[in-house]
Amino acid sequence: MNGMAITIVLGQIGKVFGFAIESGRILPRLIEFASKLPLTHLPTLGVRVTTFVVMRGVRRFFPRLPAPLIAVALAVVLVQAFAHDAAGVAVLGAVPAGLPWIGWNPVPPALLGPLLTGAAGLALVSFTSGMVTARSFAARNGYEIDVDREFIALGACNVAASLSQGFAVTWPESIIQTHIVNTRWFNNVLPTLLVMLLALPSPGAAPSASSSTRSGR
Repeated sequence: MNGMAITIVLGQIGKVFGFAIESGRILPRLIEFASKLPLTHLPTLGVRVTTFVVMRGVRRFFPRLPAPLIAVALAVVLVQAFAHDAAGVAVLGAVPAGLPWIGWNPVPPALLGPLLTGAAGLALVSFTSGMVTARSFAARNGYEIDVDREFIALGACNVAASLSQGFAVTWPESIIQTHIVNTRWFNNVLPTLLVMLLALPSPGAAPSASSSTRSGR
């Protein structure tokens, strides 16, 4: 877990300070990070530090409240209120509304070999690292996991994500549930309501070019 924590921190620390880190290994990343400190983007660093302080403060003084959700919501408000996106703070941008397009994107036959090879390696690494994380949380919270069921669930989730043009699925939920309110309502009902809210079309919004293309198929 300590090695995984170091890898995650070094993978994100450049984004905290507002510059990219290109090196792939731990020691070169540290050296590159130190050399690029003069390039720190202060508005980006300010948003990140404020988010971190709010999250730690909520966990310390209001442990029953969802600290990550509150911190992210405050960061969104800060970026909008002070126009930090215009100052260079990287933001997600507009989230497309409506239901996702379900379908299979064609792959050129020449790319099938490299695609399957890379996907197999990525799946092996993702499942192995995910199981280490899942077992550590199981030991911490006093429950057991079934490796076969985890593998089937992970595969089913990734198939569904690929058909709906979603992100690859890993094991973030155990981490989130450990740090926020561990209740069935919050962990299951609230995410469902948020997804339904995002699926609603915007009032008076014109269809996007991608939607028009898909409907014309």
